[in-house]
Amino acid sequence: MTSPSTADDAIRRWGMAAVAALALALFLNILPNTFVWDDWQQIFQNSFLQAPDGIVQMFNTNVWGFDGRETNYYRPLMHLTFYVTLRWFGFNPAGYHLLSILLHMLCSVLVLALIRRWSGDPVTALLAALLFAALPVHTENVCWISGYPDLEATAFILLAVLLYTSKFGSRGSEWRILRVIGLALCVFLGLLSKEIAIVIPAICLAWGLFQRRAGESGGGVRLDGGGIVSAFMAVCREHWPDYAAMACGIAPYLALRVNALGGLAPFKTGLALSFSAQVFTRITLFHRYLTKIFWPVELSAFDDFPASLTLWDWRVAAGLGELAIFLWLLVWLWRRREPAALGLVIFAVALAPAFALPFGGFNLLAERYLYLPSVGFCWLVGWRL
Repeated sequence: MTSPSTADDAIRRWGMAAVAALALALFLNILPNTFVWDDWQQIFQNSFLQAPDGIVQMFNTNVWGFDGRETNYYRPLMHLTFYVTLRWFGFNPAGYHLLSILLHMLCSVLVLALIRRWSGDPVTALLAALLFAALPVHTENVCWISGYPDLEATAFILLAVLLYTSKFGSRGSEWRILRVIGLALCVFLGLLSKEIAIVIPAICLAWGLFQRRAGESGGGVRLDGGGIVSAFMAVCREHWPDYAAMACGIAPYLALRVNALGGLAPFKTGLALSFSAQVFTRITLFHRYLTKIFWPVELSAFDDFPASLTLWDWRVAAGLGELAIFLWLLVWLWRRREPAALGLVIFAVALAPAFALPFGGFNLLAERYLYLPSVGFCWLVGWRL
């Protein structure tokens, strides 16, 4: 029988290669695919990609600014990626799909690195990363060329969190400067990829709170208000250079965004729902996202998702029950100081922005929003296997 130490050594040596190989093998068949949906407009009809001042325009308008549409989406890094890819591969979709695969491989490897560091368990990390590489709900993110933003943002988010929790910078002031610069760049580039990167400070704070110990007895952070506040202040004092670096990454992004859009989110669109209907719909969304990730048998890039207008909608009841179980499991794992609790935190924090989207059209529910949150789901499954 192979000893645990031997298995751990093998994972450390070959784990990243195995995860990358699986991600490559599962999605290699998308290379012959063509452009679909938004790809045609974003690449073929995008004047930014060929104009002499195209790069400047990418940062000065919204994601659909090249054809005059108004939206709150600001994704200059996606346009910049298209700009570079167009010069490498022209209008050959295989090159664009290859980049999607490479980004998914990178994210899968980063998932392995993050969970291995946070859990201290190479086997759990490997199982979680392999599941992340193969998760069916990721097909929209990887197969759709215009799905670059989620892939790029997730890569920068994971890099930022890994940098935050690393010992890099502990050897001297020069290294600490490089660390904070790297952290600021990851936050800045992640936000330029997609707004979801704003969750980086929250994920890092959760890690800091989890690591705090109440006295020498080794107890975890108390879940009462006083315990959380004192732990929060202690984490901020200990890691203030890191949070200052994050602020330095967020500030220029906000300046660019306001300049391009005329405000943080100036365009109001979507269905007019009452406050109660918004609450019920968000609870139903939680149910539907759990269904997508646990039982991915009806995946679709365009989901018909009617709003929940009443408490008596069965989807609301299901969502309330699942939310109660989720919160109970989070508290239980946190009290036991089980690192998998951080997986639930990642799932909740990363999925939260999806519930703040304007209520309108088919964007109410989108499988691509599960890409980063699924890191937490995969961690939980890998821990239990």
